Amino acid sequence: MLKLYINMLKDFIIKDDKAALAPSTIISLAIALIIMAIMVPIALSEFFLADTTGWGASTVRLWDIIPIFVVITIVMSVISTARDKL
Repeated sequence: MLKLYINMLKDFIIKDDKAALAPSTIISLAIALIIMAIMVPIALSEFFLADTTGWGASTVRLWDIIPIFVVITIVMSVISTARDKL
């Protein structure tokens, strides 16, 4: 019985080629994550420390809701990617 389960697992592992990634993909992903780890904090601090004293009231209100649109865009992108994988 155990041998049957081991053979089934071995067959599953051998046939499962969807989980494989090319080395270039892994390297590209690592480089992208490193660049994002450097750039995102810089961008966020520049965005939230912007001087809005000379701006009109409606422009300042729009500036305050931009992060909401960024979050919505990220969520929609993740959902789209997840649907493409199914």
